[in-house]
Amino acid sequence: QRLNCRSPKPNFSVRIRAPLPSLPRPETAGQNKNSRTRKRVKRLKDSKMAKALAVANQDEQPSGIQRVTAGPERLGIFLKDVREEMRKVITPGRAQVQATTIVVIATVFIFAAYFEVVDLVLGKGIDKIFTSLIKH
Repeated sequence: QRLNCRSPKPNFSVRIRAPLPSLPRPETAGQNKNSRTRKRVKRLKDSKMAKALAVANQDEQPSGIQRVTAGPERLGIFLKDVREEMRKVITPGRAQVQATTIVVIATVFIFAAYFEVVDLVLGKGIDKIFTSLIKH
């Protein structure tokens, strides 16, 4: 009986996405027995980004000499990070490049034709409006 008293449901459905997974806080890593989670936390602690964030969050500003002497070290860290990220990059094969190139060229021609038709229709419409205004 209670189900009949409810308001009617709309004809569309709403999908509620699952929340994104979150890493456990480093303080609770010892309590968690899941080895994958412990490895993630260890990687998070050891990651250069965590170190960079920790350095960035310090309240004291380094002096000019400290900043200059830390430059080469920061450059080395940056280049290592770039190398790590470049190892993750996957270059597309010849077939994939050809397929996407054909799609791009076809899309450009389709949009060019569409805008040409819209331009012609609007141009002729405006010309008719102006000629009818001039006649009166």
